[in-house]
Amino acid sequence: MKKKTVYISLPVRGQIEHSRQRAEFLENFYRKLGFEVHNPHIIADKLRKLRKHEPGNSEFMSACLHALGKSDMMALDEHWAASWGCNVEIIYALHHNVDIVRALSDMRIDFKSKFVNEIIKTYKDKRILVPELDPTFSMYEN
Repeated sequence: MKKKTVYISLPVRGQIEHSRQRAEFLENFYRKLGFEVHNPHIIADKLRKLRKHEPGNSEFMSACLHALGKSDMMALDEHWAASWGCNVEIIYALHHNVDIVRALSDMRIDFKSKFVNEIIKTYKDKRILVPELDPTFSMYEN
């Protein structure tokens, strides 16, 4: 039987050491439950080693979304609303039918009814980019 996979979604910029410790804590929590875990800090570390440079935002997000796409669920940690990356991951998960749960619980979050309005409001405030709402957006622009 294939192991269930979980992607940890949490803010990774800003307080990097705190974020790294929190991601490690969550990774251990889900591994003990029998999950294979995709940790964004480990993804960044692997990118650094592979590319031999600090990954840019688009390179990092691309690798994270690839891992999210291979996951059965996304564990959304605290402070996600202020994170551009977490908001992008939520939209990706919604469009790819990846279950979203609150980290450290099995409570599923129904973003379609609860939080999409917050995401759209955030987009209108220009704090994040929601490609589906911006017809001029291209994933392939430099």
